[in-house]
Amino acid sequence: MPSLKQFVGRRFHQLQRKFINESNFLSSRCKKKLFFGKEEIQLPEAVSKVFDFCTPFDLMKWKRVCKQWNELINHRFEGILYLDVHRLDTHILLDELNGTHGELYEHPSAQILFHLNAHCVTIIVNDRWTSRDVQKIFDAIRMFGRTAHTITVDASILELILAGLSSMDLGRWHAFQCYLRTLNGSVQEDSVHVHCVTCNSDSILWPNLKELSVRVSLNEFPCLSRLKDYNVNPEAIMDVENLCLFRLCLPVLENEFSSDGSPVCRRRYNRHVRQFRQWIAVETLQERYCQQYF
Repeated sequence: MPSLKQFVGRRFHQLQRKFINESNFLSSRCKKKLFFGKEEIQLPEAVSKVFDFCTPFDLMKWKRVCKQWNELINHRFEGILYLDVHRLDTHILLDELNGTHGELYEHPSAQILFHLNAHCVTIIVNDRWTSRDVQKIFDAIRMFGRTAHTITVDASILELILAGLSSMDLGRWHAFQCYLRTLNGSVQEDSVHVHCVTCNSDSILWPNLKELSVRVSLNEFPCLSRLKDYNVNPEAIMDVENLCLFRLCLPVLENEFSSDGSPVCRRRYNRHVRQFRQWIAVETLQERYCQQYF
């Protein structure tokens, strides 16, 4: 039978080993916790660096991954000050670029091209757009236009925006546009209109807008007369009181010819411009409205 001294000594060594083991375990847990704590602190910065090498389409898709990624991507988009949206033949454009797109990204499932940097977004959609293209371009305009101060769009893009804000379904609107394409900007198109009920919205599509430019090609003049058909007021797009400049960019009609080679009728095109001026309420804008010719 061990003596009291041996028993106490053995017990003391057992407690000492237990203390050392528990101390090592707690120390490793603290180090692990500290490591993960540092990792959590560094994660947004690391993810942000990954975002630097992503396409705009990846960023828009990854907004749905988690709340933190959505906040990080929204923070990146808050620096967007300029938005430019074109509608043209993207196939010809890509052929002219001859594979050297640079920072121009093609959408994987739509006829849309993107250029994105810290403060500027350029969006190009094919002139023969599909119903899918129409929906995607409207979503992109709504997302990137939220913080933009200067926006430039084609007249047909402006019509798309009003259709998206109206009571009309964009799929149905695309079918309507397919019918208009068969008229090819002729006089017959002037008499074709849509009818939408008034939609009141509490939010503004472009709340920070300061300068808006609308480009009009020869075949887009009928768009100007159709804008009022959607029953969407300019106030649903922009804060008219805070707008500094509205610019309507028009072609010089003396240099344009109709499809049969005859000079265009200026009276017809001026009538479309008058309809547009009524919709935009030029008397409210006064000196903030101007017409530029190219």
